[in-house]
Amino acid sequence: MTGGGYKNVTIKLNLKVYNTIKIFLKHKLKFKIGEVKKMECYYHPDVKAVTTCKKCGEPICKNCSISMTGGDIWCYSCFKKREEKRVKILRNFRIVAIIGVILWILVLFLNIKEHGTGGIIRGLIIGFFVACLPISYFYNSNMMESPEAAKTSIIIKFIVRFILGPLILIKAIKFYKFLEEGGKANERIEKELEEANTKGFCERNESWILDIEVRAKELEKKYNVEDMRIFKDRCIFMKEVIEDAKNIKEGENGKIKDEVLKNYEERLEKVIERKKTLEKKYPSSISNYDKLAFQKVKKMNHESDKKKRKKTEQEEEHIEEKKDLYIEIILDIENKVKKLEENYNIEDVEKVKANLDFWTRFIRIWKLKKEHNYGKEDDEVLEIFDERLKKLEEKIKTLESKY
Repeated sequence: MTGGGYKNVTIKLNLKVYNTIKIFLKHKLKFKIGEVKKMECYYHPDVKAVTTCKKCGEPICKNCSISMTGGDIWCYSCFKKREEKRVKILRNFRIVAIIGVILWILVLFLNIKEHGTGGIIRGLIIGFFVACLPISYFYNSNMMESPEAAKTSIIIKFIVRFILGPLILIKAIKFYKFLEEGGKANERIEKELEEANTKGFCERNESWILDIEVRAKELEKKYNVEDMRIFKDRCIFMKEVIEDAKNIKEGENGKIKDEVLKNYEERLEKVIERKKTLEKKYPSSISNYDKLAFQKVKKMNHESDKKKRKKTEQEEEHIEEKKDLYIEIILDIENKVKKLEENYNIEDVEKVKANLDFWTRFIRIWKLKKEHNYGKEDDEVLEIFDERLKKLEEKIKTLESKY
């Protein structure tokens, strides 16, 4: 090996070491700052990170971790970027190969035209070397070029690639096969991810759907207002879980198998039909007048309204149903607190307090929803709910301090 070769190897090694140190320092500093609190996933701030991505160095949770063929752990974002790059190179490779074949045919045609049948052999040979040129150029442009090679003039590069075209073509074919094999490996990873996501989805939600089915059966046998409210809330929750899962498109992280989602959707629809029957038999006690206090103040051309996602009619109905349920719950607790203010009873206070704590948790979870989530309510309305809950909490504290 020549001195230049050693220099080339040293430069590549130095670049590798530099990138490793850069990632290490970047995240060492990040961990130093975040030593007091637990490291959080870069893509899911509310989830604890279990490792860092080998490619970008960002902290990632278990769901974002992808085990690559070489054993490295990548985040889904880096994995998709690499796959997009691979697909792009593969597509361009095919286009360049077609251009090469066209040039080969063109050279052959011109030789036959000028020399007749005697020009066939010469046309095939020259045409082959010409056809290798675009493939050779494309292959080399996608490979890491040494600093020495980068300084070489374009004319010399052209001559070298023309002479060594057939040899570079062999390398290019191997590179093409490597890209195709990479695609198969990525497809396998995508399939494994979907399997894992689907399994996790079923583990988290099977108990919920079973609980809803059991509650429907029990309410049909013996109706209870409090149990009906919990039942309705769980139906609403399950609907949102399914709709959010349906909105994850093919090729996105967290994709659930369509047949599994369809099964859950069909089961939920059957339960919702039973819920509607119960609602007709036992209608809600709240009126339109009761709802007025929970309406947001309409503002002309409000800035936040422009950023909001357009909702379907079905989703608007879903939000209205959820809002009506929580209005009914808050009004019921307010009536109970009013009665306690008139006639204090420690047992009733504990019951009302437990009921308030239970529903406050669920209502405030609604505030954590993002704009892209199914069933996201306007922040102004959620603030009204929060204010009413705070007043109820203050009244309970006042009662407890008084007695």
